[in-house]
Amino acid sequence: MELHCREREDLLSESPVKSRPVRAFGDAVLTRGDRVRRNLMILERSCSKQRAVTVQSRTRRILTGWMLQVCEEQMCEQEVFPLAVHYMDSYISHNAVHSGALQLLGCGCMFLASKLRDSIPLSATKLCVYTDHAVTIPEILQWEVLLASSLYWDLAAVLPSDFLELLLPALPVPSQTHGSIRRHTHCYIALGATGAQTTTTHRRSATVASQTPAGFSGLRTVVFFIRQGSKEAVEVQFSCFLPSVLCMACVSCAVLRLKLLQTDTKSSEGVLQVLRDELDADMVSLRKCFSLLQDTIERTFPEGER
Repeated sequence: MELHCREREDLLSESPVKSRPVRAFGDAVLTRGDRVRRNLMILERSCSKQRAVTVQSRTRRILTGWMLQVCEEQMCEQEVFPLAVHYMDSYISHNAVHSGALQLLGCGCMFLASKLRDSIPLSATKLCVYTDHAVTIPEILQWEVLLASSLYWDLAAVLPSDFLELLLPALPVPSQTHGSIRRHTHCYIALGATGAQTTTTHRRSATVASQTPAGFSGLRTVVFFIRQGSKEAVEVQFSCFLPSVLCMACVSCAVLRLKLLQTDTKSSEGVLQVLRDELDADMVSLRKCFSLLQDTIERTFPEGER
């Protein structure tokens, strides 16, 4: 009998940061099974609670933008940043944090999230470098324990991206386009985690687009435009929606903006209805989340970067 390994080993030897992990193929038992879907739906309803974030919107936007930049430059898994933001919001909704300790909080959240979702976790040493050594390794380790105990060691939170592979087979689009949908969906999930909706006009967005460095795409584009946003940015709390609802909204935006629908009969309402039937979500909440996300994308990105 001959054994055959179907895993793809995409190693970036030229990268000074770290190599990409070995990717396994999707398991149909997990992505198409009703048991996994039911368990995720139960877990998200038992764990998802609306959190009252006590940090100013601009301060939170700067902090989450910096966290996203760290995760992108270190090539973390796509789920690390949303999970780190989830930890951060959960902690500051129940505990007062001094403004001088917010960056340390962000380091602790990324440090903890990368251990759960990344095959090559972030090191405390690298996080210290990103803070220009404003925090120390013992402080990060201390906050790791503090965060875990504050969250009652309930660290395996359900994320919007957990529903992505369950939704892709239901879309009325060719399977060859699933890669593009994944990339855009992860980008929109990261944008939703920052909770920022800039008030820049389309004229300013076009100016910012001309200043975007060449080669920017995906999460790097999110980081760039969060930095370029106006000081009067309005915070949008996507955390009030269930992870499955946010994922459906992100997937719908990705499909529509990529113009993947083969016929004109499928409108945004039709795509939302298809996804809603797949996860049995509340249509009113889904429409509201989709509308907010569309508005956020239009105000954050110029036309060419959506």
